[in-house]
Amino acid sequence: MQSREKILLFIFLIISTTSGIRYALSNFNTKDVKADLPVYELKDLTKYINSNDLINLTEIDIEDDQVINFFNKQAEEIEITMLDPILDEIIIGPNGYAAIINGNFYIENEYVGGYLIKKINEDNVVLEMEEKSLIIRR
Repeated sequence: MQSREKILLFIFLIISTTSGIRYALSNFNTKDVKADLPVYELKDLTKYINSNDLINLTEIDIEDDQVINFFNKQAEEIEITMLDPILDEIIIGPNGYAAIINGNFYIENEYVGGYLIKKINEDNVVLEMEEKSLIIRR
């Protein structure tokens, strides 16, 4: 190593050590931190368990693959719809074809919106869902 490199390395070590020490010391500064945490006793826990609030807190009802009243959260119902797969482009590669569907890159045997990509051809893609085939073209 030349003397220039040694000097630069020494300066780098001083800077990194100084910043590391500053970071470590800043994490231990607890002078101004005050935590007002409530103190609970066993009788408080027993009272809470015997109340009906615990049932509302942990109740989970499942209807039609939807979770209702999960931890008693009030939320609007959201409907999720899957986009129909739209073929943007077919790309030839060293190991065969790849496809860009709905803006995302896919190869054979991957899933797009619940469909399994069975085969990517030069001008179309064969998708399969529940034993039904769908062919999408450019």
